[in-house]
Amino acid sequence: MTAFEQLVAPTKAAQAEFAQDCLECFTSGAGKRVLSALVAAAHPLCHIPGMTDHQHGRAEVVATLWRFGANTPQLPPPEQTPPTS
Repeated sequence: MTAFEQLVAPTKAAQAEFAQDCLECFTSGAGKRVLSALVAAAHPLCHIPGMTDHQHGRAEVVATLWRFGANTPQLPPPEQTPPTS
């Protein structure tokens, strides 16, 4: 399976452009709040047994946006919430 970020930016040039675009979007105050809300909703490191492919996919999208758009590699810790059905 192709990683989500390779679908978004398949070449080195596309990755560089996407990274710059994400930094411009997510390093503002509003962008940081949006990225934090996305991480809270689908934390990239929170994989609970029984998660659906859809839930894993959401986490992969958030991971890609965090990777390219955050100016720090530190993710906030995942919230310990029970899985939803």
